[in-house]
Parts: sequence; structure tokens; C-alpha cells
Amino acid sequence: MNITICPADHDIYPGIAACFLETRGPNYYSAEYYDAEWLKHNCELFAALNDNGELVGAAGLARGLWDEEKTTGCLLTIPPRFAGNGIAKLLIAHFIGILKERGAGSAKGQVVTGHTAVQNIVEGFGWIPTGFLYGARDGKNLSPAAEGKSALVLYAGAFSAKDAGTLYIHKDIADPARRMYECFGVKAEFRERGRHFESALRHIYDAHNRALYIKAAECGADLTAALNHVRGQHPGNLSVTVSLDLGSPSAIYGYEVLREAGYRFCGFDPLGTREYALFYRGGIPNQINLTAEAETMRCEVDAI
Repeated sequence: MNITICPADHDIYPGIAACFLETRGPNYYSAEYYDAEWLKHNCELFAALNDNGELVGAAGLARGLWDEEKTTGCLLTIPPRFAGNGIAKLLIAHFIGILKERGAGSAKGQVVTGHTAVQNIVEGFGWIPTGFLYGARDGKNLSPAAEGKSALVLYAGAFSAKDAGTLYIHKDIADPARRMYECFGVKAEFRERGRHFESALRHIYDAHNRALYIKAAECGADLTAALNHVRGQHPGNLSVTVSLDLGSPSAIYGYEVLREAGYRFCGFDPLGTREYALFYRGGIPNQINLTAEAETMRCEVDAI
């Protein structure tokens, strides 16, 4: 099968939305991802077409959780009848090439823990697993049996080394952070002392997945109260993930407050406009499928 990869044009987006529905079902994504008009304005998608012009897969770029640039690989979808033809690898290679042409120094991706085939593909491109978004898939499971057992593995790949600057990393997580940046070939100056400020938080609520994401740009003595205030705006049983900005001297203090409040360290979200450490409060799934490399990373963060 000969495959052509091309940018999705106005006429292809409805087909891509239909492809998501056919392949994933109506509840896998939140509703907007099945809306062609929304996809046009929020994702930069590429279509894989066979010799007959038939859509055989799609993938593209979206903004990261807290980043403005579209450098995160997303929505990789291959209809089952076309699986096994190397289409996923072609699509990933295509958007990596696009990012390199635009001068991007890195790319990131999010892979469902059960999709070890895709994990293997991105690792084959030299990307490394850096962390987890636990609870991020609770509303997107394919079957009731998968409830609570799914998560996203965060991957990052560096195209060209850059200086991450001064990072305030608590001593508990300094060793895995150091190994991660060395793998990327990225220079970073680690400091284990800082100071706290008045807390400054942003948050995103994902109603479909019952998930709350909080970015702590600054951490202060009021951090616990500030977190509880945000949490109180969204009642019910939620998973909560906090992204701690490692560029702030208050990150050392924030780490200690989060751990004391019952949050678990679950890795890093690096190589963006900012560098983050991730913390999760909720049940940790123990029946997830990972590559050997991702499982090694999980064991390392679980031990902290």
C-alpha cells in the first residue's frame, strides 16, 4: 500500500472527525474532538491517504497543556482495517519533519498506557518517557473493564540541544531530572535552595475525564489553601494533577507542600516554554501496559 501524507485541508476535516468516531467510538474523546470545525481551529492535522485517496489514518499537532506552541503530537488514529501497514510511523515522522523545518528544538507526545505499539514507535524516534498523566483517560476508556486502569505516558524528544536555564529541583527528584536532561543533551543548572512567594495558580477543568489540572507558577505559605480553593470550584470525585514550575525559586517549597498534602510525584513535563514537575492526587492504576523503558521510568518515580 502506497501512502501519501498531506496537511488536512478544509474538505478532509469532516472525514477525520468521522474516522475518530469510527475508530474510537463516541465516548473516547470529549465532544469537541468529533467536531470538524473545532479541529480546524485547535489542531494542525495531517491525513494519510492510500492510492485511492481513501483516508487511512490521521495525526497532528496540538498545544501542550500549558504551552502556546503546537508542538505536541496528538490524535494518532488508524482505522483497524488499515492497521499493520506502518501508517502510524509515517504520520509521526511527518509531523517531526514539519517541526524541524519550523526550527523547533523539541517535540512532545502523549501515548495511552495500553498502546505499547505506539510507545515503541516514539521510542524508536529517540523520544524518552518523562512522566505520567494519571486519571487523564478515565472518561475515554474503550470498555467498562478498563475503568481506572488507563493513563497517558508523556514523551519528549530533543532535536537540538538548548539551555534549560536555572531550575529549582528538590533533592528528592534531582537524580532522575539530571539523567533526563543528560539524555536530551540539554544543559540545566540545578539549585536545591529557593524561597517562597505568594501562590499563583492557573487551572484547567476537563469535565469529560473528571480531571483537574493546576499550574503552580509560584508557591507560597498559602499554597494548600489556594489548591483547596481551586478544588472546591469543581465538586465531585476528580483526579487532580499539579504542574510545578521548576523555573521558580518557590518550586522547592512547593514540592514539600505537595508531598505533605498527599500528592505523588509522577514525572516531568520538559522541553516546553517552561519546565515542570508533575504531581498527582488520586488512585494510581496498577494494571497498565508499558514498554520496558516506560516501566523503568514508572518504577523510578514510584520509588520517590
